[in-house]
Amino acid sequence: MYTENLVNLFGGNNEVTPKKKNNTTIIIIVVVVVCCVLLLCAAFMMNNQKKQKHTNKQEDKKEDKKEDKQQDKKEDKCAGYNDNSEDYSLECMEQVWKDTGCTTAFKDTMKSKMDETKSKGQKLPPLGMLKKAYNMMIKMGTEGKEMCFGVDKSKWPVSKCDVYKEDSTNVSDECITELYSAGCPSFDIKNLPKEDKDKTKQFPYGMLQMAAVLLPMEGNEKARTLCYGSDKSKWPPVCSHYADDAQMVSKECVQDMFTKAGCTKEMPKELEDSMLKMKDIKDEINKMATSTDPAIKSKCN
Repeated sequence: MYTENLVNLFGGNNEVTPKKKNNTTIIIIVVVVVCCVLLLCAAFMMNNQKKQKHTNKQEDKKEDKKEDKQQDKKEDKCAGYNDNSEDYSLECMEQVWKDTGCTTAFKDTMKSKMDETKSKGQKLPPLGMLKKAYNMMIKMGTEGKEMCFGVDKSKWPVSKCDVYKEDSTNVSDECITELYSAGCPSFDIKNLPKEDKDKTKQFPYGMLQMAAVLLPMEGNEKARTLCYGSDKSKWPPVCSHYADDAQMVSKECVQDMFTKAGCTKEMPKELEDSMLKMKDIKDEINKMATSTDPAIKSKCN
């Protein structure tokens, strides 16, 4: 019965009786059926293998991404520091150097400068200030670009200011914005009143570079709004841009240190007009705040 059904299935003659069956034909039919079954099994197994390979690839990709994230986390040399930190490592300095976009090897002289600063009992510049300093360096002047990208000018990034020399005037709005935004993330010359804008464009390029360095250090509200935007919660501390050996400290910074030392009066004129370094100003304020001499103490409270 089974062989008859197979014959009928593949076009056999329904009139053939079991007694007249051709054994060779039956064998061929059985072989064909077996081959078909085997082919179906093989196809099924190959499909499963492809699915398994696809699943394995997805799992491998997940593992690779996980490892990359872990590797990135391990390689963050500035982890644990913030923009106000002054005790960061040389490795963190090097990472900031690379993150700025500098392609040259980090100079060994940086380590000697760090050691020299610490040996004098001075603190390093705040990390946030260091980031801005590197960012300004690559946008201002030939020396900084050579340090960062090498002497081959073809490898320097294109700048809106490339066409200007130190004594060039009538500098474009795009160049001025590029210069100032290196230290002032919210700066846009379009936000300047027309009178201030006209005055700014009269300055030679060399003076604009110097002004761009000084603007982030200004403590007055107008300058800080121009530099950091109107949201005061995003403004950095008023003294955050001054290293211990910095001079020309803004009066707003001096007053801030004076108040934080516990003094209730306005800072004395001698501090406002002084050309003392930041570290020396701190020492003078500390003396006034802790002195037992009534004449000195009176300057504070």
